[in-house]
Amino acid sequence: MTPRRGQQAIAMAGWGSEHRSMRAIHAGLALVAAVVLFCILPVWWAAAQAPVPEESKRCLGCHAMRGFSKKLEDSENLLLQVPPDLFAKSAHAAIGCIVCHADVDPSKHADPSTHVSKPIKSAREYSLAAVQVCQECHADKFGEWQKSIHAALVRAGNASGPVCTSCHQPHTVIKGAPSTLETVPCKSCHGAIFTAYTGSVHAQVHSNGNAAPLLCSSCHGAHDVSEVSSPAGPKTACLACHKGVLQTHQAWLPNAALHFDRVSCPACHAPTAQRRVDLQLVDSGSQTRVSAKVGVPTFETPGKSVDAIALYNLLQTADQKFTTGHATLRGRLEVVTGEQIHQLAPKSQAISNCNTCHSAGSDAFQSVSISVAGPDGLPIRYVANKDVLSSVRSIGSIGGFYAIGGTRIELLDILLMLAVLAGIGVPAAHLLLGVMVRRYLRRHDTPPSPPA
Repeated sequence: MTPRRGQQAIAMAGWGSEHRSMRAIHAGLALVAAVVLFCILPVWWAAAQAPVPEESKRCLGCHAMRGFSKKLEDSENLLLQVPPDLFAKSAHAAIGCIVCHADVDPSKHADPSTHVSKPIKSAREYSLAAVQVCQECHADKFGEWQKSIHAALVRAGNASGPVCTSCHQPHTVIKGAPSTLETVPCKSCHGAIFTAYTGSVHAQVHSNGNAAPLLCSSCHGAHDVSEVSSPAGPKTACLACHKGVLQTHQAWLPNAALHFDRVSCPACHAPTAQRRVDLQLVDSGSQTRVSAKVGVPTFETPGKSVDAIALYNLLQTADQKFTTGHATLRGRLEVVTGEQIHQLAPKSQAISNCNTCHSAGSDAFQSVSISVAGPDGLPIRYVANKDVLSSVRSIGSIGGFYAIGGTRIELLDILLMLAVLAGIGVPAAHLLLGVMVRRYLRRHDTPPSPPA
């Protein structure tokens, strides 16, 4: 064998060995794929073959027609079309139509000669009635919804208050959806906030790729969306994930606990947002925001900026509504709009310079509002004159919010110093007077001299 042929033989032998190795790898991968397929095939087959009841198929005979609708009493058209392919994949396919539409008699409904069309005033009325049907199977989720701001809006008569079918299309609902930010139903009502949120740090995939964007429900809950007039603001939601941040802030932030109590998280973590001081009318006992049912603040001229006298009168009027406790104002530094609240930046961009707020004439103290909770849970706000923060009449309005030198409100600093001096001076004067009296008595109460 020539050297050249020997080299070729060696090369062929090496290729054969490599080829056999690749075949072994491919065989292993094929075996793994077969095992995985064997495991998921029954699940996929069951899902693909989820039976649609025969009765429902008869319903789809009409309701699958494009544009199938009903004229309502308010002249609006209620779309009754149900896409059969999507319905077959939905969570409700297996239970069929008649379970939810129990008021429909299938034997008469499909026969024009016997079917009597039930009048429906409006699509909104129909949706409100459907809520009662949903709770029969979803009692737990319905209970959560009843405690939410969405239910409060409905009870208050808000025509846009979300009900079950506002977020869940009953004929195409899929269990577990939405699972991505693009599919959340929240954006249909909260479009501006959703757009603002998509640019925030929470909506971005982390650089290490291990964390997906947070969905709206991650912070707000899916059904038990809390009222935004909660005195705690978004802090409760923030601390649910960001545990131990108080201790982290205490390492560099003076009075960290006071900041956490009186400063909303976005006030620092949305650095481009506009901030304001909101004076919340609260019950001193429960520390919950006073509801408009107790007494909505009214002023002579609607929209007029509330001055210190009007604020004082408001507190006196609200106090008369309480049998225990009294009305007080709880100051908080917060972000002005809902869009700005959601524009959270990475922590490296958060405001950490104290002078941003703690300087004379800082922007944060130029905007002041007074708020109570409306009957629907949304805050009712009144614009206030910024001077209410420094007026003698409204000193009580910033209890728990003011710190000497902290807000650069000079009048309050002077008043506090006078109070401190008075607190020290009165006991000191009392002690000095006592010493002087005792000395005087000792001098004038000497015993008489003995006789010579």
